[in-house]
Amino acid sequence: MSFKDSRFTSQPGIPALILWGILASLLFTLPVIAQQVSLPGAEPALSGTARVGYRWQDMAGNEDLYRSLIDLGEGPKLIDLSLDYRATATKNAGLPDFFNVRSSSWGGEPASTFSAEVGRTGVYRSRLTYRRFNYFNSLSSFANPAVSGLGSSQHTLDVARGFLDTEVTIEAYQRIEPFLPSGATAA
Repeated sequence: MSFKDSRFTSQPGIPALILWGILASLLFTLPVIAQQVSLPGAEPALSGTARVGYRWQDMAGNEDLYRSLIDLGEGPKLIDLSLDYRATATKNAGLPDFFNVRSSSWGGEPASTFSAEVGRTGVYRSRLTYRRFNYFNSLSSFANPAVSGLGSSQHTLDVARGFLDTEVTIEAYQRIEPFLPSGATAA
């Protein structure tokens, strides 16, 4: 019995090397973009951090057992990303004056998250959150002498789930604060 690998490697038709090259170039140019002249004690308008890495594997055993117990993929990783922007002064009342982006554990990890928030202080706030979970288990859950080997259990699982949540909050009203949430789950 073979199992489909549920890890994300790259979008069809786009080599992973190009995607990681674009990400690396954005991360290396971010400090240049974020530079600004400010008064002492003033908070910078754009700030952020990023941690990237690469994991090598040398598997000399059973891949199904490794995926059941550990399930950490090989290749480039976006370990952690954090971007924050606060406008010091905006003239247009409708434009956002802040945004936050958070992301962690992308690149073959069993659990990955992404969230983005944008809004105008005291007027509105919009938030998007995406979470992805992969679960693989091919270990037998009980002893059965008639059936042996990995992948022979009746309880073998290879599950990938994605959760998308969005919400919009309108803060302009003093007595009522409309809150419009929505969510979706994909298997």
